Amino acid sequence: MIVYLYGNDMYRKNAKLQELLRINKEKGRVDVRQFDFEETPDAWREAVDFLHQPSLFASTEKSKTLVIRNNASVDEKGEKIWAKILKEYAALSQPILILTDGKKPKKLFDFLLRDPVKSYEYGELLGVRLEAFIKKEAETRGVQFTPEALKLFLHYLEAHPDSTWRGIQEVEKLSCAKLAMPLSLMSLRSSLSWNSREEVFQMARELMNEKGKGRKIKILEMMLLQKEAPGYLFNSLAYQVRGSDAVRFAEYDLRVKSGNAEYEEVLLEFVLS
Repeated sequence: MIVYLYGNDMYRKNAKLQELLRINKEKGRVDVRQFDFEETPDAWREAVDFLHQPSLFASTEKSKTLVIRNNASVDEKGEKIWAKILKEYAALSQPILILTDGKKPKKLFDFLLRDPVKSYEYGELLGVRLEAFIKKEAETRGVQFTPEALKLFLHYLEAHPDSTWRGIQEVEKLSCAKLAMPLSLMSLRSSLSWNSREEVFQMARELMNEKGKGRKIKILEMMLLQKEAPGYLFNSLAYQVRGSDAVRFAEYDLRVKSGNAEYEEVLLEFVLS
């Protein structure tokens, strides 16, 4: 039996993995081995040995659980062999194999998305789904937001690729800060560690690497909320652009300095292009 967890939401994906391991332990499945193919791409050989060897805690394989993190990073020389072995075990009820990946599998492993494999996708949460998640997690930790503070908090999270993990970390810090609830906009601003130029520079890098317009707009909005001078935000991006983008930023700079545009205007134009 194979359970496949994939997607770039590390927090929810890992929570599901821990839930599965807890259930296995409650059922007496204590013969567990874990491998990370990103750290050791040829560890599939040890994984196969584990599957083929008799269980240390039972006379059958029923107690075995194999966890493979970053399955997509398996050694290229052995990936065809590994894929074949996975197909064989997918049709069996025992042992249990739990695989994780950061994104959908490539063609060789796309069978992991079909029956009899049980697959679960954990894509990044955005919009109302992220808001519902944060509200629930904040409530369990005794954290409340005013509407304005919640809006800003969600903007902050959506400007980063690790929105749920970062959200949990920040909510836990807020719960330990003994602040008056519900959190005001001013209180939230003073609590979040984002008002540094290093943070702005990092967000500029993320914007440059992002492909989706929606996400790029969110990142730009968050940069503008930093209260840094618009010229500094512009230069943080201009420093990192290359090729045709560098030419465009030179043209933007000329337009601004000649009085034909504002920095906020050309930044939005760049994001929407």
